[in-house]
Amino acid sequence: MSTKKTSSFRTQALSVLTVRHGREVAEALRASAIRKLLHGEYKYIQAAVMRLESGEVTDERVLHPLETVREKIGQLLPAEVIGSKAEFIHAGYDSEGDIWAVATVPDYSGRGTELQAIVSKIERFLEVRQKLIDEALGERLYSSLLR
Repeated sequence: MSTKKTSSFRTQALSVLTVRHGREVAEALRASAIRKLLHGEYKYIQAAVMRLESGEVTDERVLHPLETVREKIGQLLPAEVIGSKAEFIHAGYDSEGDIWAVATVPDYSGRGTELQAIVSKIERFLEVRQKLIDEALGERLYSSLLR
């Protein structure tokens, strides 16, 4: 019984997290100048934004518009690179603790930084959304095995 409670709590927590990340994506898209970049596709994307704002995070109709935004930003980002910079990244752990590495990453203009932030939010949302779906499907499978 405690496994079911733990699993249910985890699913609820993932649900809240997914809704929060969806809302953050929606807010970022509304606040950005993405409307100008997407021309005729913006109404299509706006429908997905409205779904995310209302918490409809598992609705399949949000996926394609978000992928469209990601692809469009991917096409625009190379033009926004103004140089490169070194950043510390967490590479893992060993017996002595954290392992850090230095990576050379693009340095973006202000607009590029904004666009990259949108992509990061979309990717994080999609990752958490998939975890939620996997958790829910796992719960359903577990329940069916107990019958």
